[in-house]
Amino acid sequence: TQSFLCVCLDTDTRQIPENLLNVEDPIFAFNKAIIDAAESGKPIYLYVKFGPQEYYPQGIMKLLEYKTIQAPDKNGDMRKEYVFILERM
Repeated sequence: TQSFLCVCLDTDTRQIPENLLNVEDPIFAFNKAIIDAAESGKPIYLYVKFGPQEYYPQGIMKLLEYKTIQAPDKNGDMRKEYVFILERM
């Protein structure tokens, strides 16, 4: 039985590397770098963040599919979310 995981990245712009901050869409560039790395066969090490310094490893994943959707944020404003469909390796 295969198990799949759907991950929506809610990118914290404070975590984007400096070299991506000056491009037109830094959040897209950051998420695209994840996609490019995964499509080239590099594994994704998935962690769940529970607090400012609290991370829990979920395993090594591979990218099966990705898409963007429009969804409301916590304030009800519509924004673009990146959705990654992952499979545990």
